Amino acid sequence: MLFRSLVNYFTESVTSGTRSLLTNKGVIGKMAIPRELFPIASMLVSLWHAVPQFIILLAACIISGWKGDGPLWVPDAVGMGAAALGLLLMMVYGTALGLMFSCVNVIFRDFQRIVQTFINMIPFTAPMMYPYHVVADGQRIPIEWLGVYLSNPVAEAVMLIQRG
Repeated sequence: MLFRSLVNYFTESVTSGTRSLLTNKGVIGKMAIPRELFPIASMLVSLWHAVPQFIILLAACIISGWKGDGPLWVPDAVGMGAAALGLLLMMVYGTALGLMFSCVNVIFRDFQRIVQTFINMIPFTAPMMYPYHVVADGQRIPIEWLGVYLSNPVAEAVMLIQRG
């Protein structure tokens, strides 16, 4: 479930960042402020929505991983660093795609619908419901296609968070 909430955070930050310039066009026309602030603010609002989910799910992982004689899951420093790096990657990719798509959305007004269509595919192309070694064994998809599979910006971040 933690991976699902992280992917939801990424998709929310990209889609809200894509719409951010058009939804704030009145403010942009009246005030002299950098336009880059709106997609960044959208990412921060998405993060504000996602942080309570992260805290609740992390607490549930710790509680459910506790057995009578001791914990089944003990977080280590390298794993927590990998998870933090994965979250940072999601933040950077979400902001970058939101910035890029918001500029294109100003020119082509229906571009946000195209972005939404591609965003709907991300949960099915990231290893959030299964570990990566299930795909990397070469039986489900050919080894030659693993580069395409890993080109999904969310896949690497999810694998780092799985390490955590």
